Amino acid sequence: MVNGGFGVKNPLLATDILSAEPKMTLENEPSGLVCHICRKEFHLQRLLNRHLKCHSDVKRFLCTFCGKGFNDTFDLKRHTRIHTGVKPYKCNQCDKSFTQRCSLESHGRKVHGQSFAYAYKERRSKMYVCEDCGHSTPDAEMHFTHLKENHPHCTALSKPHDKRQFKFPDEKPLNVLKPRNR
Repeated sequence: MVNGGFGVKNPLLATDILSAEPKMTLENEPSGLVCHICRKEFHLQRLLNRHLKCHSDVKRFLCTFCGKGFNDTFDLKRHTRIHTGVKPYKCNQCDKSFTQRCSLESHGRKVHGQSFAYAYKERRSKMYVCEDCGHSTPDAEMHFTHLKENHPHCTALSKPHDKRQFKFPDEKPLNVLKPRNR
């Protein structure tokens, strides 16, 4: 199970299936790395490698609601919100909510004239989203506490040390993991 139980690893995916697929050759051109299938350009090898998976017929992860396949858990998690109704990205100017941050930003630009300017390689602030109820917060400790108090059997809690799940400041993990006095 992956994505909090909303997805499964594809049982048909075996290493021999992957090795049987034709190897995709990479073309290194002056402008950057180019996918030989669709000619899309990339500046980083890892982005091209990730992109190449979209051309494969074999998907690594399947949605438990509808069976749709995805090559990474991030896309599966985002897709799952269609089925669960979780819309964690709320507009601060109206009552609309969205399943994806990019949809909220698009709404802000088109409806409210809000501009979201990010410098080259500048990342947006991290948002922690509860996939069970839609609660969202930019604070890892608040998210961890929310899960402990409201969803104690959540799979994310079984691995709080996983840096992909919780990005605690260096001194925080031990403080966060201690039981709260009530």
